Amino acid sequence: MWRAQLRLLAVTTSAVALVAVLGLIVIGTKPKVIPYIVAVDNLGKVVSQGTAVQASVADDRLKRAALWSWVQDWRMVSSDATVEKNAVERVYAEIGNGTPAAIKISDGYRDGSPLKLAQTETVSVDVRALYASSKDSYEVEWTETAFDLRVSISVLKTTRVSSQSPFIRRG
Repeated sequence: MWRAQLRLLAVTTSAVALVAVLGLIVIGTKPKVIPYIVAVDNLGKVVSQGTAVQASVADDRLKRAALWSWVQDWRMVSSDATVEKNAVERVYAEIGNGTPAAIKISDGYRDGSPLKLAQTETVSVDVRALYASSKDSYEVEWTETAFDLRVSISVLKTTRVSSQSPFIRRG
């Protein structure tokens, strides 16, 4: 009789141990960190907040953000050579090699090197608007402000550019 009780006790404790191990495995595979995103405006005021969700690869907001930063990197001129070099590398990273965009950008940099221009002035870029013209193209409006290294300031121009989706590799 006591052997049957010992067997029952062994089977019961083995089942409890198995359930406990499986529970630990389930708990161990769950993510420990849940990303929480807070968006703030330029005054530091909270615009939106919430837990992060998986964005689709072709999300329009990602395309707009990439184009927004690309135009700023493309048109800005910094007196810091490292900052300027990194901006130029980011510009080329977003366009395909041998594309019409790459040729046009290379020609523009060859005609007016930002590193040479940075010896006399810097240029800040304010992207004011970005509109989807169609499914595959965007229109960007920005203002360039030139700062002469002798401290005079002049607004250069407001320009619009339209780009096709192959121009930007993301999305």
